[in-house]
Amino acid sequence: MKRCRESDFAAWVLIHGYMMNHLAFSVHRLKHQFSDIKCIKEYLEEKGFELNNDGGILKVSQDGLLLQVSSISEKIAFEFADGVTETIPASYIEFTQRLVLPEFKDLPHNQIKEFHRRDGFDLGNAKNILESARFTSDV
Repeated sequence: MKRCRESDFAAWVLIHGYMMNHLAFSVHRLKHQFSDIKCIKEYLEEKGFELNNDGGILKVSQDGLLLQVSSISEKIAFEFADGVTETIPASYIEFTQRLVLPEFKDLPHNQIKEFHRRDGFDLGNAKNILESARFTSDV
């Protein structure tokens, strides 16, 4: 899409305003089988959800401690001021599992707190996840 050659992020704000770009669930905080991202991935695939496969469906950080799966961004029709209507990306859902850091691997499960888990952002994973919400001519 030619209209966003300056910034995908600016294009998002101009079109969607305050609508959220994505919702992220920290699955390691859940108390059942869905606390394992592999179960989430399998469930979503079985139910026919379209998952982002840029960089693989299950995105794994270089240290192996941050696992992520995301849906493909919904596509919506948008009419621009010049009367041209194009299909553009909307929101998507992300699932994240932060594994326990190696120095805390022997802690009993019921004693593990958030600070015992991998923290931070992984640029490689993020680039692949954001691909489903890019404003491109391939959308």
